[in-house]
Amino acid sequence: MHKSKLVQILSVLDRKEKEAFRKWINSPIALQHDEARQLLIFLLGKKKITERTVQKENIFELLYPNTTYDDLRLRHTINIAYNSILNFVRFLELKKDHFINEKVLIRYLYEHNLKKKSQQQIQKTQKTLEKSSAQNGAYYYQQYQLEEIIFQVNSSGTRVEETNLQKLVNQHHIAFVIDSLRHACTALTHQRIYKKTYEIPMLSSILETCKHLIHIPAVQLYFYAYQTMQDANNTANFDQLKQLLLAYPNILTLNETKNIYLIAVNFCIKQFNSGVQEFNQELLDLMKYGLNKSILLDNGELSRFSYKNIVTAALRAKELDWTWSFIQTYTSKIPVAYQETYQAYALSRYYYENGDYDQCQTLLAQIEFDDVFLNMSTKLLLLKIYYEQSYTDLLDAHLQSFRRYLERKKIVSYAKTNYKNIIRFVELLGGVLHTEQDKISKLAEEIAKTNPLTERLWLQTQLQKI
Repeated sequence: MHKSKLVQILSVLDRKEKEAFRKWINSPIALQHDEARQLLIFLLGKKKITERTVQKENIFELLYPNTTYDDLRLRHTINIAYNSILNFVRFLELKKDHFINEKVLIRYLYEHNLKKKSQQQIQKTQKTLEKSSAQNGAYYYQQYQLEEIIFQVNSSGTRVEETNLQKLVNQHHIAFVIDSLRHACTALTHQRIYKKTYEIPMLSSILETCKHLIHIPAVQLYFYAYQTMQDANNTANFDQLKQLLLAYPNILTLNETKNIYLIAVNFCIKQFNSGVQEFNQELLDLMKYGLNKSILLDNGELSRFSYKNIVTAALRAKELDWTWSFIQTYTSKIPVAYQETYQAYALSRYYYENGDYDQCQTLLAQIEFDDVFLNMSTKLLLLKIYYEQSYTDLLDAHLQSFRRYLERKKIVSYAKTNYKNIIRFVELLGGVLHTEQDKISKLAEEIAKTNPLTERLWLQTQLQKI
């Protein structure tokens, strides 16, 4: 029984929820079955539920003393208890949704011929909705549902010339457009990750409709988010999206804002990796904005990937003081299991950019990186140090080791191709003399057009030094 669905759902209740559930089961309105109530009180009283503490025979004896064990009877009681906790969870979730509570109240008043009271409740609900900061698809769908109730209340039993039917249809249309665009963005993301094609019904018409809904910020946010994903070469869409994100930071829920924000971030990363260097600053600005608005934080926690991306972007921008402050402030916000290694990596990058190669290598030697991407990043860091310091033998050995590592590990093709390109160009740099201007020009041209190539700027800088 310790693995039963009843025990499983009981175990996820927090302290406050358990206290509320005790009150729930003691109410005869919520639970009429005495033995089911007794069973729940017994289970709630256990600090830890194990196979030994909840043996069926012992529980049956507790519920039905001096009675022959009947498994069917016990399972029936357990099922009643289980349904009781499900009803409690439904009650808890419904309490969180103010609109649903108001909607059912209005319907109740209307259906019981309390039209004036229902209209008063409608006005109250309208004022509450108007105060809502988030005006996403759910908001407009609630507006539509409220308009639908208003239409029913005002037209019941009488013929009226003026109705709210147009407003009702408009609210439904806006909600449909916003949610369709939101799903279209999600579909594009899944399509690129899982190579699966999705078809959003009437998408071309929805995109055309957006031209007539420029006064709805949520529509415009999702429209430009979709266009930014769809056309990777059109920076105008990104510019519009960024302006909208800055202008309307609270128009969507935090989770929705985060998803759109990540679309903008990924666009910057792709642009930079394609050779558009100024997008590193765009990326850093977005990262700083995400930190200030807590968009990048999930329950106060920063992902190790965002941490690494921020450090990388800030150091590329030569914002050394800001990077140092970031490392000191935000290392404690990434998951504990990754704090030591990611801080070591961040500091080693900082020391490298500060020209302290000895400190950088010392730090890297002290830490073993299990993460494949972190390992590749540290190998790249050592590659750059060996090249810049003219450690020819170390560099040659390191390049061969790095290439074997890439072949041995299962790495996404984009990253593998990027690092192979870097290795190839470093080898080519080592074979060019400063007098061979034709070779230098051809190499410069190839570096400029090769993708992916995250270290394009560094390679160009080293080529200029030859």
